Amino acid sequence: FLETQNSVLYLYLKSALYPGLQTINELLENMTCKYYVTSRLPWREISQASLQVEHLKTILEAGAIRRHEAYNEVYPGIVISDEATAMSSYVLRSLGITHVLNTAAHDYGLDPAIDQRYSYGAVRTSQSFYNHLSIKYFGIPAVDIVSYNLSRHFNEAAEFIDEALRKGGKILVHCQMGISRSATLVIAFLMIKKQLSVEEAIKTVRMKRFIYPNDGFLRQLCQLDERHRSARRRTRY
Repeated sequence: FLETQNSVLYLYLKSALYPGLQTINELLENMTCKYYVTSRLPWREISQASLQVEHLKTILEAGAIRRHEAYNEVYPGIVISDEATAMSSYVLRSLGITHVLNTAAHDYGLDPAIDQRYSYGAVRTSQSFYNHLSIKYFGIPAVDIVSYNLSRHFNEAAEFIDEALRKGGKILVHCQMGISRSATLVIAFLMIKKQLSVEEAIKTVRMKRFIYPNDGFLRQLCQLDERHRSARRRTRY
């Protein structure tokens, strides 16, 4: 029961982003919804999750297509950017960045073969890289494939972003292109700390920047949204 639900647009972006993937089979392997194979959810629940993902993709693709830019402030105090912005001292100073969240850190903690395979999507920075700017750094070793469990980092990312804003700072959240991993974690922050629904959070970010999280990340955001809805229902009774 395999479905490849990613749009042609996402296929194009992935091929441009990861030139190391030489064949269409490799591209499809990184984009195919492996979740369907590995999940233990009943098929009916999986189908419902698929419908939710498709709904979120219509939100992402609705309206005018924004020109992809190196960085955008998507919420007061939160900037999503690409790799080049995160490594430019001049731009970081000009933006007044006090915190950096790297969602494409290199230390995957996986076996060497996997580390080597996905190293092209990593951004190699660390706290020492930003010490001369007095910027506080936090790295999350996420891989931009649909089978990666990014949700395990939702809370720690939300806490780091929230800490920056509570201190009156300005945070740069980035991955390699600022389209999938970083966008997903900012959306999760808005859901966890600002109590937005997944639709509201996506619309908030999408208004300011072109984003396109992969299907696996969208599904994990749907699951987070359902947990929040269930918790609110329980508090009513």
